[in-house]
Amino acid sequence: MGHEIVRVADRLADIRYRGHQELEEDLPYSPRLPSLLRKARILFDHENIGAKLIERASQRFRQGPPPVSINEQIRMKAECFHWLGKARDLADKPATAQYLLSIFFDDVGQRIFPTTRLLADRAG
Repeated sequence: MGHEIVRVADRLADIRYRGHQELEEDLPYSPRLPSLLRKARILFDHENIGAKLIERASQRFRQGPPPVSINEQIRMKAECFHWLGKARDLADKPATAQYLLSIFFDDVGQRIFPTTRLLADRAG
């Protein structure tokens, strides 16, 4: 797997080199990979493997993320109230409250966009 960022005129091109087997394994589980592949451009496609992957990613993108169970929704809502309540209790200590909120937002971001083997999709 490789990665490089190349400047083309006034734009940056984010180039990633990955094997098709790795992409096939990640595609069903990665929430970001379908949208990234939707924007991908194939430079060389041996045996039409890349085009097939792009089509599978497009189908998965159109399906959207899997629905969250009611139990997970309830648990996440309770956890949100817990963290927001802690921050509100520390209103007289804004730096501490801000720190707690930053931890909370990082945690929420990780749950929405779980870490995958995929590198960040933005250059710069």
